[in-house]
Amino acid sequence: MIKKEEIGKTIVIAWFIIATLYVGYDLWSDYKVKGIDAAYKAGVSNTVNQLIEQTEKSQCQPFEVFSGEKKVQLLDAQCLQQSAVEPAQENKQ
Repeated sequence: MIKKEEIGKTIVIAWFIIATLYVGYDLWSDYKVKGIDAAYKAGVSNTVNQLIEQTEKSQCQPFEVFSGEKKVQLLDAQCLQQSAVEPAQENKQ
């Protein structure tokens, strides 16, 4: 026959193992989510930095940006402001 003490010890040991596994799984899941979030943020930052760099290199010429099937042309807004100011100055002369 199984003694009550042995049943109690078995339950405590099983609870400890299950609790330890749950905590380990929770910590691992949190680690993975934080890693994925950090990788996403790094990718976004890298993309923005590349767009800024390409805009600076474009020298007021439009450049194309692709994402799969989609394509757009971008231009530095300062170039538009400069081109709007130049004709206004020419008209004054």
